[in-house]
Formats: sequence, C-alpha cells, structure tokens
Amino acid sequence: MRAGLLERPGARPSSERQRQIAQALAGQREQGVGQRRRDRRRAGLADELDGYSAADCVALLREAALTAMRRSIDAADVTAADVEKARTTVRPSLDPAQVESLRAFSAGH
Repeated sequence: MRAGLLERPGARPSSERQRQIAQALAGQREQGVGQRRRDRRRAGLADELDGYSAADCVALLREAALTAMRRSIDAADVTAADVEKARTTVRPSLDPAQVESLRAFSAGH
C-alpha cells in the first residue's frame, strides 16, 4: 500500500484501489480456482464500498476479522457474512457530494 493514503482525511480510493486494499488486508496468497472465486467476491465487495474512505475500508475489514473471531476464536477465514455484519457497525464516512468531488479531482490528475 502506498504510504499516506490512509492518513489523508476524506481520501477515497478508486474501486480498483479498494479491491487492492481488500486483497492486501485479506492476506491474498492462495492460488488456483478457489483464488479466482475469492478475487471475484472481493471485487464485488469493492464495488459495494462507494462512500467508504480508505480508512473506512481498513476499519471494515478489521471489524470483519473481529466478527470472525467472535464467531470462533479458531476461525481461520473471514466470511462474507462476517463482512456483512461488520457493515452494520462500520458505516461510510463520505457523503455522495464528497465522493463526486473526489472522482472529479482524480479524473483531472
């Protein structure tokens, strides 16, 4: 991850960057057919994170990991259900006007 992205207040990563953050934080290291399936699910998750800043994405995945641990202290994986439950706690911090402003700014750079 590029240094400083998470520290910029209101910074909103692109959908591709959100996917990369999700993959990095989820510890993507597996290979094969299962990996492609996980990649599609993570890409789908990134598409649903409009309004989430980079810091919001980190908080969401941390909360999902804690949710998995609450489910079972021995949980080795974070499930889609864990992420959905975390989304009830971690809400996006950017309103639609901010998202649009950031999109316009990034299009010009």
